[in-house]
Amino acid sequence: MQHADAEDLVQETLAVVAAQLKRFEHNHRLGAFRCWLRRTLVNQLRVLRRSQKVRSTTLANSAHLLSLAEALEDPKGSLARIWEHDHDRYVVRKLLERIEPDFQPSTWQAFRLAVLQGTEPEQVAAELGISVDSVYAAKSRVLKRLRQEAEGLLD
Repeated sequence: MQHADAEDLVQETLAVVAAQLKRFEHNHRLGAFRCWLRRTLVNQLRVLRRSQKVRSTTLANSAHLLSLAEALEDPKGSLARIWEHDHDRYVVRKLLERIEPDFQPSTWQAFRLAVLQGTEPEQVAAELGISVDSVYAAKSRVLKRLRQEAEGLLD
């Protein structure tokens, strides 16, 4: 898909979302809005394919749009899993930004190194000049706070 076509797809999808949002009824299931948004994108991919708005209207591009829509529509498919994974990463990143001010810089640094960067606790302790127990305590406090903040937002 050419860049201009992708931009058109995004604009058309956002226009549909804006127009249809007032009709959206949340079923109180986790991810309902995300699922609705993904279906909206799939529908817009199909509309784009049917309307032949794609600048390169070759059969290969048309088939590619259809296969992309089908792959995204399957909730167990790889594209849907990427969609969900990207969403979860975004939410976690925003939650981490929100809770970071609640902690001392040394606690946050120990957490960041041990959890986000996967550094061994012994190495974190040596690097920061603290005990291994302090690294585990920092990790535990931040993860507890993160779970509290994320309640109901992630699977």
